Amino acid sequence: MKVENMNLVRHGQGDSPIRIRVPCHPCMLRGATLVETIVACVLVTSVMSVFATAVVRAGRLQQSMRHERLAMDEADNQLAWLVSQPTDRLSVGLAHMQPSEILLGAIPLAQVSGRAQPADQGLRVTVRVIWNPRSTPPAQVARSTWVPLSPGLPTSGSSGP
Repeated sequence: MKVENMNLVRHGQGDSPIRIRVPCHPCMLRGATLVETIVACVLVTSVMSVFATAVVRAGRLQQSMRHERLAMDEADNQLAWLVSQPTDRLSVGLAHMQPSEILLGAIPLAQVSGRAQPADQGLRVTVRVIWNPRSTPPAQVARSTWVPLSPGLPTSGSSGP
């Protein structure tokens, strides 16, 4: 067997040589086979689908965290407003709680509720913000604080929804 230019010459049975064209240099290999092309397309498609799924999940997680942060801010603001009110007007404030325009602009289905329960030396006031009520379980945030009782107020029962 000997190589002449780009031809592999192999002598078979008898004196008739069999010539097989083989490139001598890797630069001379041109094109790709159909199998190589299909394998490359499958790999690229697989990587793209995994990447696209990760991008969508990251976007959903970012939106969820943004909504949770807004709900926590709303609960903190509502709680601070309730605590600043006189204790005898606390039940009126709890009954008339409404979500702010900022929260409703970002989360249209947000709901705010409050509740006061008796505690050892005062009232435990809890504000709850619920959004996305269609999901199971609905997304929610609750914040609580304790308010000392003014003299002459009852210590039993709860108020608010």
